[in-house]
Parts: sequence; structure tokens; C-alpha cells
Amino acid sequence: MSYYLLPTRPWLFLPALARIIGVREAIIAQQTYWLMNDLGVDELEWGWTDFEEIFDFIAPRTLRRVVDGMVEQGIIIRKARDGRKPLISIDKGRIETLAGMVRGSVQNGRPPVQNGQGNPV
Repeated sequence: MSYYLLPTRPWLFLPALARIIGVREAIIAQQTYWLMNDLGVDELEWGWTDFEEIFDFIAPRTLRRVVDGMVEQGIIIRKARDGRKPLISIDKGRIETLAGMVRGSVQNGRPPVQNGQGNPV
């Protein structure tokens, strides 16, 4: 008996990460980070079509908005290159910093910092 509803490879989802950066952001960050590690690279040569292919269950407009927000927050580092796909990476240190901000603000009795979508960061 399988524990999965469909015969597909599951993705890792971290609820603690979702509490820090948002659900969609957590899915994108974790899957991208996993892929970088799986390929043994520090950066991926990725354009919008690559994002849309991997995250095909997120509407393209929504995906662009979420990824752009992640770039603004420093979670995704995107390096533009002339005539080629940009290089992207996940800044694990930035995520750890955001996690510390959430822990610190809760410990100090203040509400967590909010990102542009109203999610705690």
C-alpha cells in the first residue's frame, strides 16, 4: 500500500519555513535549494520558463509576483547576464536572519515583521 495519493515523487514542505516567509515562498525556496544541492551547484541558470515549468501548479502571474518578492527580500539572489538566462541562488543566510527576526519579535512581545503579501517574515 502506498502512502501517496498519486504515483509521483513528493516534494519536501517545511511548515516552519512557511511561517517565516509564506507558503508559496517556502515551496519555491525549498525546491530550488534542493535542486541546487542535488545538482551540486551554487547557482542555477534559470529564466521564467524554467520557473513556470517546475512550478506549473502556480499561475504564471502569481509565480512572478512571488519570485519578485523573494528577490526583493533577498531570499533569491538573481544575477542578470547579457543575452543569457539569469543565475539564481537561494540565500540560506537571509532565511536564517528572517527566522531570527521572527523569533526575536515573538520573544519581545511584538508581532512578527510582515512581508509585502501580509505574511509574517
